[in-house]
Amino acid sequence: MAFLKRRLFRSQQDSEGGVYWSFDTTSISSYSETIRKVSYGYSKENPELPQINLGLIVSESSGEPLYYKVLEGSLSDPLALRQMLVDTANLKSSDVSLVMDRIFSSPTLLDRLYEQNLGFICGSKTNLSYCKSVLTNFEPLLRVGGLDTFLDEYSVQAKTASTTWTYRDPTTGHQERRSLFIHVYLDPFRAACERESLLRRLKAVEKKLLEKSALNDADRDLRNRFFNKGSLGWSYSPERWRENEKKFGLFILVSNTVKKPAEALRIYRQRDIIEKNFNNLKERCSGRRMHCQESALEGKVFVLFLSLILLMNLKMRFHLAREAAGRLKTPPKYLPDDIPDFLRMMETIDVTSRSSEENNSFYWDLIPKKLRDTLESLKIPEPPRFIIT
Repeated sequence: MAFLKRRLFRSQQDSEGGVYWSFDTTSISSYSETIRKVSYGYSKENPELPQINLGLIVSESSGEPLYYKVLEGSLSDPLALRQMLVDTANLKSSDVSLVMDRIFSSPTLLDRLYEQNLGFICGSKTNLSYCKSVLTNFEPLLRVGGLDTFLDEYSVQAKTASTTWTYRDPTTGHQERRSLFIHVYLDPFRAACERESLLRRLKAVEKKLLEKSALNDADRDLRNRFFNKGSLGWSYSPERWRENEKKFGLFILVSNTVKKPAEALRIYRQRDIIEKNFNNLKERCSGRRMHCQESALEGKVFVLFLSLILLMNLKMRFHLAREAAGRLKTPPKYLPDDIPDFLRMMETIDVTSRSSEENNSFYWDLIPKKLRDTLESLKIPEPPRFIIT
């Protein structure tokens, strides 16, 4: 815990301006019958297996993981965020903003974020009470939007409403009011894709209804939303279609710190870095399954977390090295194509240890010039030949 909190603190120190941390959870399947936190829950990959959940905080500026927590497998994402907030409650977090998916946009969770003086940028469900009126007012304006609402860098129309959020301060018990910015976006390309996709699905459902074929759960949901049942059976409802068509291409971001819609969207779209962390944790760091006893769980996850830190740090160094090489007239000769190539190069170097009554010593094999040049390009200091501990 001390190590993790120091990483959070260091991230705040290293960042210039605002500090943005992405938060999300993932499920990790396990065959273990001894780990108490393993249980059945919502799993995108292996719903037939029990699981544990892993909450992760990632720096949006460096892409590195900063903090994690092992959670019970049946715990929902909002409850996972609450537990993480309890762990980090004593941080000096006035300059930190969490970037999160829309599942974390419930009024109760926003209350917790305000109470802990945390900034946030998160997606929001369009049916939440604090968004409905704003969406109703902005939707027709964005459909016919012009230059005043157009964000050319993202090819979307956008408009922002400023309102206030009332919550109870836990230290004083008084009602407090803080700003809340509701950014509404309309993506015309997304709207066209959503319209075409839904029409194709409705056409398939209509055909099944005429043929009296069996409907699956998704088909029944569409039937109930877009068809009316009469004496002659189910028939398509144009009125229901027009009501739902208003939502095509619309999405909402809410924030208590970012006032401009373009800035909010830029920050939010960087949150895919946390998905890259999850993919690397499971694929590159062999964290897709938990084969261990209860006593070894925390230790194994901690080692996986350390591996992920090193891997993401290397990825960032490769990215910066390629950017630097592109600006040079004579780029470096020895810059591997990817991280596996670099690790294979490193595998050829051995470290030998010697122990005596006085101390322990380690010495490296001679590092070839090709590898020394690579380390220099990646800004990794060449290790000293001899190390005495």
